[in-house]
Amino acid sequence: MPQNGAAVNLPLARDPQAQSAKAVASPLGCASEEIVRRIGEAAAFAAVAIAMGMADFAAAAQISPDIKKLAGRALAEVAELQLDYVGDDSAFAALARREGRKVLELRYGAMLRAHLGTAKVDAAFDDLLSHVLHIANKVTAVERTLAH
Repeated sequence: MPQNGAAVNLPLARDPQAQSAKAVASPLGCASEEIVRRIGEAAAFAAVAIAMGMADFAAAAQISPDIKKLAGRALAEVAELQLDYVGDDSAFAALARREGRKVLELRYGAMLRAHLGTAKVDAAFDDLLSHVLHIANKVTAVERTLAH
């Protein structure tokens, strides 16, 4: 069990030699389709994990260890993709928000809109993705500091 109270034990700093998810630039300087897909999937998964934690807390006034572990891993994946992204952080955030929203919309949009309406669903997706990116930015800032 980690000593910092987190549900998962993440390494303190990434191995600078690790190149597992380096974005491949196209001739136009954009991320490859595979990297774009991975970023969208990871952002959406992390957003859903945060939503699950919120629902867990609303129901039981606590977040289960399983949900904490799931959310930690999902958020770590977003942070790793951000660290490996060839563009700057604002470009990554715009890409993660756009592609993550597409995934959320595809998987959950119609069902949620039927019950909540468009404005509430749009706001929820935006809020969840904002939380994902806020946390990923904090993690990447720490990782970059520890790497130097």
